[in-house]
Amino acid sequence: MEGPPVKIVALAIQGFVGQVLLDAGGNAKVNKQQFLHQVCKRIHSIGKNLFFEFKEKSFKLHFLMYGSYRVNEEKSR
Repeated sequence: MEGPPVKIVALAIQGFVGQVLLDAGGNAKVNKQQFLHQVCKRIHSIGKNLFFEFKEKSFKLHFLMYGSYRVNEEKSR
């Protein structure tokens, strides 16, 4: 996924700003639990990176070459 589609994703999920993160998944090696029950303060993109900012911490997603994402849905098996 290149830069312009990442910007589109950032714009599409702006509705989550101000919302509490209830669940997080994926293959990242970071402890995703540390972000649970935190309010998302800002979502923005820079190039191929998508940033989620919370009160005290933030995290960055990089979609690599063929990245994908899901919002409010389970991975199909």
